[in-house]
Amino acid sequence: MNSNSFPHISAKSPSFLDDEHALRTHQALLVTVLDNIRACVYMKAPDGRYLYANRAFGELLQRPPAQLIGLHDEDLFPPDAGSHFRLLDAQATVGGCKVEGMEVFRLPDGRDRFYWSVKMPLFTDKGEMYALLGMSTDMTERKHLEDELLRLATTDDLTRLSNRRHFLERAESTLSRSRRYNEPLALLMCDIDFFKNINDTFGHAVGDQALCKVADIIRGSLRDTDLAGRIGGEEFAILLVQTELDSAHEVADRLRQSIEASPIDLDDGQHILLTISIGIATPSYPMETLATLLQHADQALYAAKRQGRNRVCMA
Repeated sequence: MNSNSFPHISAKSPSFLDDEHALRTHQALLVTVLDNIRACVYMKAPDGRYLYANRAFGELLQRPPAQLIGLHDEDLFPPDAGSHFRLLDAQATVGGCKVEGMEVFRLPDGRDRFYWSVKMPLFTDKGEMYALLGMSTDMTERKHLEDELLRLATTDDLTRLSNRRHFLERAESTLSRSRRYNEPLALLMCDIDFFKNINDTFGHAVGDQALCKVADIIRGSLRDTDLAGRIGGEEFAILLVQTELDSAHEVADRLRQSIEASPIDLDDGQHILLTISIGIATPSYPMETLATLLQHADQALYAAKRQGRNRVCMA
């Protein structure tokens, strides 16, 4: 097969292509069209060998399309990518119909490109599948834009923790799941002590440093499954999943000690001591709501403030 031509495989050719010259003309036109669209178009045999690849697919892999013929995904991509592509291929093959979904092409230089792929099985007149036709459109820039918009909508710009709205949305769903399965849960409300004095004495830039330092310590103190967000000026909230009250108190006190041991060092040699007050509440199922849980944690936080700050109190 000519590596520059689109493979023609059919049990019975249509009458208008019976003429060999017309067939060659038709295929040449098809190749011209496919080589001048930006999407990657390719055809695979049932065993996964590439039968055809257009110019865009060759450019993606930085290889002439002719060199791709006869190769498998594993010959062109890392093993995890090849196995990922086979999932969508198998859906189309087993289902016998068109499927589509997002695929990640990891390039030889290590960069990931995100493609929206459409794959469709091709059948002979006898109903036997002879190839899988695929078209993958580069969605990388769009995905990066969507990711950035999501980040802006859900993340506090200064601390890089969840913003108030996103934290509350995730906390609501987490509480619902914990209630359904009767799992332990603990909410920590944290407030930087004397934060206004830091702002008034040293300026807002130093106040921002304090917020970022506390946020970094919170982030480094939690598991991936826990939630943390900045829900007010100097106020943070933490949701510890599958955590009993005693364990939550241990986490909170370690966090308090870590912050107390991490002063802000100014260029002029001054050291600003940071401390934090923490209130803890655990839900009482089945009646507890997120609003009441927040209220109980707030009450415990106010108790910590009244008792002298830099301490942990439980509701």
